[in-house]
Amino acid sequence: MNKLPHILSSVVLIAAMSSPAAQAGSNDTAKHFMQGGTFCFSQGESIPGGKIKTIKMVVSKAVGGSPNKVAHVDALMFGWQATFPVRSFFDEVTGAATIAPPNDLLPGELQVQIALTGTSYGTDGDTSKPGVWTVDYAATLSTTDLSGRITGVTVFNPIKNGILGTSAKYAVDDALKPISCEEFGLH
Repeated sequence: MNKLPHILSSVVLIAAMSSPAAQAGSNDTAKHFMQGGTFCFSQGESIPGGKIKTIKMVVSKAVGGSPNKVAHVDALMFGWQATFPVRSFFDEVTGAATIAPPNDLLPGELQVQIALTGTSYGTDGDTSKPGVWTVDYAATLSTTDLSGRITGVTVFNPIKNGILGTSAKYAVDDALKPISCEEFGLH
């Protein structure tokens, strides 16, 4: 009995199952995310009566064929701080998501990678100096439970009477945890 065809077919099957497309397809949570829907997350550490940040992502069904289908993502980011000065914001952001291995040789398994960018009007705490916030985020989520991180940069540019003031730049590096969308924006 010749075992070579059986061994070769086993090697081909193992290689196919190890491909990023097969791993992504075998994971129900990531697959569900890429099929589209509304997903909500807490961002960073919420402090009762203090600071709360949440994100609602509306994901369109992924298109583009395998591997690495692409899903369009529109998101609303909400933040509220009860401590002085009391502040709140909504940032509208948009972007794309795919399932891929970590970038630039970072260690880890396949992940849901999401790029989000947006602009909103507001202040940096001084209501006499309104302006524009520009936000750029990279979110990475676990394919098994959608927990992860959001990392990025926010820039505030005060604008008064058509004159640009001094910009302020802030880093963002927070944990993301799935929550019920009924919890989005609660404070």
